[in-house]
Amino acid sequence: MLSGHSDVAIGTRLSPGSRVVRGRKREFISRGYNRLLHTVLDAKFSDAQCGFKAVRREAARRLLPVVRDDGWFFDTELLMAAQREGMRIHEVPVDWVDDPDSRVELVRTAVEDLRGIARLLAEARLIRFMAVGVVSTIAYALLYLLLRGPLGAEARTRSRSRSPRSPTRTPTGASRSASPGGASWCASTRWAPSSTCSRSA
Repeated sequence: MLSGHSDVAIGTRLSPGSRVVRGRKREFISRGYNRLLHTVLDAKFSDAQCGFKAVRREAARRLLPVVRDDGWFFDTELLMAAQREGMRIHEVPVDWVDDPDSRVELVRTAVEDLRGIARLLAEARLIRFMAVGVVSTIAYALLYLLLRGPLGAEARTRSRSRSPRSPTRTPTGASRSASPGGASWCASTRWAPSSTCSRSA
């Protein structure tokens, strides 16, 4: 951390290099809890609740405001927030000896942890749902803008091609008559010689 390589450093009792002395019950609970984190929340760290943790000041300023739990789930929520932010988490194997006089209430702690996991899972799903909605809206808007020009021009072309042509108007006061040689437009209703009328074939 001093070299700036990592943002968060944690101790782990579950790595091959760790030396741990504790009962089978606590070993089972610890491994089961961290396996649950890996399965449900896709956690990338091996041991969420080991007491050894160090955070860079800049990272702490970003992480602490988003952590809601102030109990045993605090460690897990802090690490999940760091993982979401893309921070580098460095794990250090530790030597660990359980205190036989520990006053931690396992059942109560387990229930609180499960509630915390459910809350983080719900928040993650909500964030994904909102992200999908935003991306879909942007994609549809871009698609509309791209297709509006070509489709609008095509629609206008079809509209012009389907509109009926205006009928040919007869000049005011003229009438059309038929003759063996064609039709003539004349200024009167009587037949006029072709020399004084406009003749059409």
